[in-house]
Amino acid sequence: MVSALRDRDDASAMAPQRRIGDIEQLAARNASSPWVVVALGGGLTDLHPAVEAALYRVTQDAVTNAHRHAQHATWVQVAVNGGPTQVR
Repeated sequence: MVSALRDRDDASAMAPQRRIGDIEQLAARNASSPWVVVALGGGLTDLHPAVEAALYRVTQDAVTNAHRHAQHATWVQVAVNGGPTQVR
């Protein structure tokens, strides 16, 4: 926190971490990319913020890779399901 306050040029240090609910924003439609369908289900409540941030980053990377490498894809499906001891 102290380093973030000292380095005022680095606003990203103060930015909030992405959460499970932010995954749905990855479905934003753009004319040059495949349609992205997001389904969140199961017990995705009360996850540790670091787990939620990791899930967002993994999903973001998967969607980015699909946009880059699946040139003829018309849609991408993202499904995140959770339970008491695991998330898929």
